[in-house]
Amino acid sequence: MKIEEFKNSEPDLYSEIIAKERDRVKAWLVFIDVDKDKVVKAIKDGTDFTPTGVMIPTLEAQKKLDAFDKELDEIIDVKKFL
Repeated sequence: MKIEEFKNSEPDLYSEIIAKERDRVKAWLVFIDVDKDKVVKAIKDGTDFTPTGVMIPTLEAQKKLDAFDKELDEIIDVKKFL
């Protein structure tokens, strides 16, 4: 069965599938700036966006922020502004 045939024969199911897929892709895209390669792979592979899956990019983002903060602290003497 072709997509158009399925869409016409099962419009409610088709709409539900499309909505869930859009939601999955949007959830992954939130982390595109954290790890583009992993996000693109997860989207292409159809990997579900799960609580466990979200923790990995979240922790990676936090590590990048921590490294950035440390670098800033080394450049700017923060104590002068406190």
